[in-house]
Formats: sequence, C-alpha cells, structure tokens
Amino acid sequence: MNFPTRQLSKLSGHTGPVHCATYSAGLGQYILSGGASRTIHLHNASNSNLIQSYSAHGYEVLDVAVTDDNSRFVSVGGDKQVFLWDVANARTVRRWAGHGGRVNCVGFGGEGSVVASDPITSVRQTRDNNAVLVSTLDSTIRLMDKGNGNLLQSYKGHTNKDYRIRSCLGMGDAYVISGSEDGQIFVWDLLEGRVVRKLQAHEGKVASMVAFNEGRGKEWVSAGVDGTVAVWGV
Repeated sequence: MNFPTRQLSKLSGHTGPVHCATYSAGLGQYILSGGASRTIHLHNASNSNLIQSYSAHGYEVLDVAVTDDNSRFVSVGGDKQVFLWDVANARTVRRWAGHGGRVNCVGFGGEGSVVASDPITSVRQTRDNNAVLVSTLDSTIRLMDKGNGNLLQSYKGHTNKDYRIRSCLGMGDAYVISGSEDGQIFVWDLLEGRVVRKLQAHEGKVASMVAFNEGRGKEWVSAGVDGTVAVWGV
C-alpha cells in the first residue's frame, strides 16, 4: 500500500503561521484552517478556492472541529474561549468561557456535544477506539492502549521540542503522520514503527500539523509556519 506523496495544491490567504486544518465531515469536500492571523478560512478541497472567512477571534486560532452534518464548527485559541460557529452565515452562535489559559484542542463528542481539552499537544484515537496516538515535546509519538495505558509502539526521527505539532493516522490507520520542526513530514508504519517516507515541505520551516481525509481516498493536508496549507495526494 503506497502512501500518497505528491503535492496537489497550496491554500493561501493566511498571514503568519497556520496552526490547524481539518477536512469537513463525510466526503471531505472542504478544508477549514486557522492560525496566527486570527481568521478561519474555508476552502474548496478540489479547486483550492476560498469560499468563506470567519472572524471573531482576538488571538491566534489553535484548533477547529466540525460537526458530522457540517452545519457548525468550533474553534479555540488564545482567547481562552470555545467559539461555536454557524457555517452558512459565518457568525458565532455561542461562546464558552472558563479556561484559565489558551485552549489548544477541541472536538465534538456524541450527538454534537462539545469537548475541549487544555493543554494537550496532540491526541488522536484509532478507528477501532482501542488505542490513542499521543504526541509530546520529547520528539516522540506514542501509541497507547486505551484500556490499560500500555505502550504499544513509539515513533521517532522527527524533531518536536518547542512547537505544538499535531500528528494523525491515515489510510485506515496503517500509517502515522507528523510534521517536524525542521520542515519535514514523517510517515511511519503503524505496527512496525519504522519511517517509510520523509517529505520536505513548507519551505523548510516548522510543519505544524497534518490531517488525513479517508473520505477522499488518498488525500491529506499539512500546515506550517510559512502560512500555507498544502494538499497532498496521488
């Protein structure tokens, strides 16, 4: 099974580093991204066109998550709040406060309920819900058993000591993907823990996050401090 390594396009529009990007639910026809510019952009994944921008944050945007029906999304960052957005009218419909510092991660729980987590560098659950992929600032990614907390596998080679870098799983959880502070993107075999691909991206600057889209087949995105979102495929 070959991992897709061809860069298909670049999404621009951000000024400053891009901290987060995610595909829309289902077929993944759209990409949401946010970062230091404090604005969230919605792009068409197929033609890279900018469809809508969402502005309300007073500080950098660190994470976004989309509901299963794509009608709403949430965003978090330096504001110490969780913003709930209506996709169609580009307005916030609710805000949750109460965090003592910046909010690094956000996600939707069952039936669209919001779950925020602070401060976590990166946590991703496997498709079978039996394990979690955890990124930490010691240049190591760990696959942990969800039931007993045992270490199943570790992934090394990238550099992650100072920046928040988000990792992910791809191609039916066959691969682990992560950026690196040297601008490279690393791909590991999930079971064996060995590096199978290394890609240079984002002009050699920090590759801050990756997200894989199972709905569009072999397609994924990376974002970096160069202010762009790169779309990769076959």
